[in-house]
Amino acid sequence: MIQFNWVGHRINQIPNARVLDVGAGIKALKKGLKPEVIYHSLDCEGEQTYKLNLEKRPLRVRLDYYNVIVLMDILEHCTEPDKVMEEMKVIAADNATFFIALPNEYSWVFRLYHLFGHITKMDTPFQIVTQHLHIHRPRVKDIKAFCEKHLNIQETEFMWYAESCPGWFNAIMNGMAKVLPSLFAKEVLIRGVMKE
Repeated sequence: MIQFNWVGHRINQIPNARVLDVGAGIKALKKGLKPEVIYHSLDCEGEQTYKLNLEKRPLRVRLDYYNVIVLMDILEHCTEPDKVMEEMKVIAADNATFFIALPNEYSWVFRLYHLFGHITKMDTPFQIVTQHLHIHRPRVKDIKAFCEKHLNIQETEFMWYAESCPGWFNAIMNGMAKVLPSLFAKEVLIRGVMKE
């Protein structure tokens, strides 16, 4: 998965990296990190639903310790992503590097999925969402605006990837994602430092 390679390569260049991978799932990022990188993950145990209440279940992590915070494809699942970023500000060490990845839900491929009815489970109008699906469907400009609100952005990467497609097709689409990210990028990756 090229998005984890992109993040892992940059983390491996950070001296004395102490990583908190929020919403790590299967910990795909950890596989590409150097052995000397200190890696911790933070994820929900058991069934993952939107019924978790952080006030009742406080985060059990060391404060002011992690100099790298990773939020890969997690904020679109959170009811209040701004509050998550505020929590991360407390956890992060001074000048910590943040890596945020969010899907561009308005890329051509997602538009086709909607057109042909392949993405219907996340459309539950007038109902409380209890499944572990996307609550937010950001566009590229929404992702950039959200990240700019919280981070001093150092690097932005627009990426296409599809494991079911041949390498040559992915290479062409990845090039197109850099030229016309709103249409062709499936994922937007941001590296930055938390604003004061």
